Amino acid sequence: MINKVESGEMPVAWISGPGGCGKTHAALEAIKSFTDRGLPPIYCNPSSYRDVVQSLKQAKVHNSGRPKERRLVVMEEADVIFRSDKCLNLLKIATDRAGTGMYDGMDVRVPMVVTTNTPLDEIAATDKVRGEHLRALFNRVPPVTISYDRRANYDYAVSVALTTDLLRFTPAKQQISRETVVRTLEWFTSEFNRIELLTARTLVNIAEYHTSFSPDTARTMLDRLLLPNGNHRRLPAPPTSNWTAVVDEAVDRKRALRNGLAWESRLNTATSFRRVPAASILPTVHNTPAPLNSVEFSEIEPLFKWANKIGWTGHTLNCIAGCSKVSRACKHCYATALIARGMHNLHKGLAYWDRGKALWTGEVRYDRRVLTERPKTWGKKPSLVFFTSLSDPFHETLPVEIIQEMLDGCAAFPQHIFQWLTKRPERAAALADTLRWPENIWIGATIEEDKEVWRADELRKIPVATKFISAEPLAVDGMPSLDLTDISWLIVGGESGNGAEPMHIDWARSLRDRAVGAGTAFFFKQWGAHGPDGKKHERKAGDNDVLLDGRIWHQFPRVALDHGLKFQRFGMKR
Repeated sequence: MINKVESGEMPVAWISGPGGCGKTHAALEAIKSFTDRGLPPIYCNPSSYRDVVQSLKQAKVHNSGRPKERRLVVMEEADVIFRSDKCLNLLKIATDRAGTGMYDGMDVRVPMVVTTNTPLDEIAATDKVRGEHLRALFNRVPPVTISYDRRANYDYAVSVALTTDLLRFTPAKQQISRETVVRTLEWFTSEFNRIELLTARTLVNIAEYHTSFSPDTARTMLDRLLLPNGNHRRLPAPPTSNWTAVVDEAVDRKRALRNGLAWESRLNTATSFRRVPAASILPTVHNTPAPLNSVEFSEIEPLFKWANKIGWTGHTLNCIAGCSKVSRACKHCYATALIARGMHNLHKGLAYWDRGKALWTGEVRYDRRVLTERPKTWGKKPSLVFFTSLSDPFHETLPVEIIQEMLDGCAAFPQHIFQWLTKRPERAAALADTLRWPENIWIGATIEEDKEVWRADELRKIPVATKFISAEPLAVDGMPSLDLTDISWLIVGGESGNGAEPMHIDWARSLRDRAVGAGTAFFFKQWGAHGPDGKKHERKAGDNDVLLDGRIWHQFPRVALDHGLKFQRFGMKR
């Protein structure tokens, strides 16, 4: 089927099947083929009709009527397509060979590979609302449904857990106890016929729920991993194991292999200890889905409120304003110019103009009312909040009492995640033991070139579960010395505005590959004033400004998903 899409013989390939059954591998083969022909594909995880349309718009036609000249659109986990009448109408036009291919003024006849967890054949046969549309669509292009051997998938997931460090830490960096690993494997085995997806990611979820939540809450979370009543399988369950003994032996085996010692099993067990390549857990190639401790934007988008265009955050909270320059990242600071222009009366005197350049006075001003009142206007829905965009929360002139008051103010709105970003992590580390750190705080450091990577070491000293790095603006080097150990999130972006310098494409690729290899969520914000070819944009780059090798990289730490689900499911609202 993939070969037919490449040749233009078939307009689209639908591939459906449960997680872990090989859909992504098939999509990657198509991506590689088109990339080798000089046609970088459009890669997306659509969460709405708008995302689908936007992806098709980017698939430019170089020579009308010749499908080979069109860029491939790869839509992974595109379940939304088969739940939307608009999407189904668009796809019917796209696959109609006798039609014009025009939809809302746009030629939608572009090669597509669509993967989904939705059982397409079942929906087409049983859905009274959309079944007719799907049957008409699949009469033109039959879907490929990859069957899924539950026992094989179970064995693989358990093998991953026993032969790697998969169940060593939760996504929030909490250590998982041996007892929790045993309990996780016991539950995974006992619910073999009821668990919807028998995958390594499910094992991580089970261990995290047991580690991070009370027994009652964990039980509720675990129930959501099960199939609805009446849909349970009737397959022979795996043999019951003495999981305590199995886990102990797995630990001994890993220790022996790490030290180059001989190892021999002492157990007569059906559990396989076959070697699992590390790449199957944390892939290092760039055309891969998010690592196990990361999620795509489409997964968290419905759970949070998004009120700005920054991309990696939904709100900004500026209860402090004013700063002073400390490194190259401050060279073209947008906040200095905004305040120098008199953006707000409260900011007068914090910055000034000198021979066409905006400069800080060094004063930092705190407004308690913004901290206590502004979040009340956002409603009860959770948000990711950038704290703050007009200053540095650990500026040397801020008293410790004010910093603690700001932390306490964030704790008063537990439904929100406050993203504290600083260029002074050394001060935060120095104050770490004297401050009370709320659970809804993420702490990040701006690191824009290799000589500033020491900030990552200071960042690791801060007792906050989720730590992130903002490599923006990246305009000097690719930071080859950057260590991503214990870093949950890496944001990369080029420089924009007057005087902006270009970001080399190899710098962005190197950081992306290192992030994926380390299990760190990767967010590519923008190219900035220059494109990937190093040339300055003559006009606004639009959607292409966020593409790296034909893909939108908008990953978030998995804890964001868990936070959003917690407040959605259990009504934990302010």
